[in-house]
Amino acid sequence: MQDIEDVNKIDLNEIFGEEKVSKWKETYPIFENEDILNWVKDKLESFTDEGKKANKFSLTSYLKPMQVYSDYYKCTNPSDFLTEKIDARNKRVKTFLQYLQNDATEEECIKLNLRKKPTNSTIRNQLQSRIKSFYANRGLNVSFGMKAVKSGANKNELVLDKAMIRLIKNKLNSANYRIIVKFQTQLGFRISDVLEQLIKQKTDKTPEYTIEKFKDHYFIREFECQKEMTTIPYVFFTKELTETLISITGITDLTKLDLTTLMHSRSKFKKDENKEHIKDKNGNHIKINKNKKIDRITYLKRLKAIVEDLGITGNMKTHAFRKFFISQVDKCKALDEKFKLILSGHEMGFRDQAYIKNYSNIEWFYDNWKMIEEVVCIDCIVYDRTSEITKNLQDKYDALIESDNQKDKIINTLSSRLNRIEEMLEDHGLIKVEVDPETYEKYKIIAKAQGISISEVIKNLTDKNLEKL
Repeated sequence: MQDIEDVNKIDLNEIFGEEKVSKWKETYPIFENEDILNWVKDKLESFTDEGKKANKFSLTSYLKPMQVYSDYYKCTNPSDFLTEKIDARNKRVKTFLQYLQNDATEEECIKLNLRKKPTNSTIRNQLQSRIKSFYANRGLNVSFGMKAVKSGANKNELVLDKAMIRLIKNKLNSANYRIIVKFQTQLGFRISDVLEQLIKQKTDKTPEYTIEKFKDHYFIREFECQKEMTTIPYVFFTKELTETLISITGITDLTKLDLTTLMHSRSKFKKDENKEHIKDKNGNHIKINKNKKIDRITYLKRLKAIVEDLGITGNMKTHAFRKFFISQVDKCKALDEKFKLILSGHEMGFRDQAYIKNYSNIEWFYDNWKMIEEVVCIDCIVYDRTSEITKNLQDKYDALIESDNQKDKIINTLSSRLNRIEEMLEDHGLIKVEVDPETYEKYKIIAKAQGISISEVIKNLTDKNLEKL
């Protein structure tokens, strides 16, 4: 029998880098377990079978739930879970999930290395699915199941328009918070794209992304979206976003801006109970929160407080800013649906090589992207440039017509004067028209009848006209 390829041949060090894999093993001890390792490799293989890049697979989204599950039961060898019969498996999973849902305090959840007490939807949808996935992958089922629910965070979700966004933004005192709003509304970034991916560093501590310039706009090349692991070839900055970044950072040439320095809280000076600055033994003010990353939970709380203060009803989410971008792009009828998917960072369900070649071309991409710049702007004043152009052309046309009319008047005046001069010259015999006497008499009759000179008659009449006289 022919051998089949061993799944263990997948080299995680080669895909993710030794440093990252080593850190994962330190953070998630269960990563050393063979069953866990084969489970995540299977999931990675399924991920790449869909045409996605292996290094974009979110391996920790599988490791963390199983690590929490193992820590709760004080289990250092997850393979032991696989030795239990169906009833025991069901009871174990049920006990864990119901503990988190009903009994666990915030402090107890943090001890299990959760950032906070998980929501009902997180427990039912994410934690449950990962744990049951482990059992299923190892050939064992868990028949117990909590019904998956729609996230409570999505209920009565607030839909934002430009006016509402302006009101919210203007109440944000934090410069970083205002930048986040601009990145989400102008570029359609998810909150994770702004707070994590955008400011990401390479292994050598250099920025993952650098800002370049093409024609009149700055842009980032090959931006990888966090959630769907898709890549946007070129992310162009609107003039509005550019002005905000320059205003806040003080850097006028954004190609020199280190993106890793964004999204960090500014240093504050420590104060005593009388709100006086506290100094160290050398007389220097003591700083706090130095270089601390922006926390999305604190940011969301601030947004919710502002919305409530403004008297706006609805469930405020950071995702509402991205949804504004998507809805505005969708209104742009000049763009095709494929390009809208690319701009929004959604997974592209097409493999049109001719189209892929187009959107890889920066000139083509830029020309199409410019169609949405005014559509997504929040603070910019949109001018009807078509009306301006039409008015300018009309003014020029009217001026030309007026000029032509003036010329016609001058020509008519000169022509009339010339006729009178010719008449005077003819009457005094100073101009002799060289025609036979009979024809000359006919000219005089016509000239008198029409009130013009004989020369003018000669100019206007043809031999054919004369024959009719």
